[in-house]
Amino acid sequence: MADPRTLARRLERNSRCRTCKRYLANGLRCTNPTDHADGWCRADGCPGYTTPAPDPARFGSSRPHYSTPVNPEPCPLDSYDITTLGVTRNAVDAFLKAHEGFTRAQAESSIKTMIEDFAAMRRWSRSAEGWLSLAHMGYYATVAPDLVDVVAYGTSHAERTWGQVKAGVPSRGKAERRKRYLRRKVERRRAVLTAAGATITTEAEAEGWFSVITGPDGRSVRFEQVSLRSLSAAKWRKMLRQANAELDLGIPLPEAPLSENTAEDDE
Repeated sequence: MADPRTLARRLERNSRCRTCKRYLANGLRCTNPTDHADGWCRADGCPGYTTPAPDPARFGSSRPHYSTPVNPEPCPLDSYDITTLGVTRNAVDAFLKAHEGFTRAQAESSIKTMIEDFAAMRRWSRSAEGWLSLAHMGYYATVAPDLVDVVAYGTSHAERTWGQVKAGVPSRGKAERRKRYLRRKVERRRAVLTAAGATITTEAEAEGWFSVITGPDGRSVRFEQVSLRSLSAAKWRKMLRQANAELDLGIPLPEAPLSENTAEDDE
């Protein structure tokens, strides 16, 4: 018979939350407690990266984007079926190759959670031979025709799991950072115009397309084939200067880049 004190110590250890093993955006290891099967706490401020910094070798290569259209029929796997699925060694190995820092048990749990989400979204298809494929937003899993084992896993994402993408965790890849930078630049520039009571729209005509800034009194000024996304800082400043002059917007001009005078003289 086991020593009661030993049993008590085991129960105490099992009741404690584990420590999150993931990394923060600054590369430091998270120290939050977690009881999630994949070891990620999911607390605010913890994006759940599995390495301190992104591996440059993982980014930039051409990757297929896996996705399956929404199926009008419910998935043949229900929640209970998914919890009882086996996950083959090949599927787990593929997950561990794509995502560092996981145990095999955590990989298996993550794959099943992803399948459950995709099944609920009806992102599934089935081949004539009975193979069940579930795919969405660059992730896929394949279940054998007898619906007993997950036999394949794949992703077009360089480092994030489905759980991270679902939670809105951004990629640390250069391309993704560039997209976020451009999106935020457009948002900031639109906010500048909005604060002055102006709007910017795009109009297409036979000879091309134009960006049109309209002031609060209805007057407008057109700019040929320019977008807030692609404008340099110098050209954005020049655009605001012209809008101020023609529409009396009174927008404070951003600080001029050092090379602005030369750049504008050449235009």
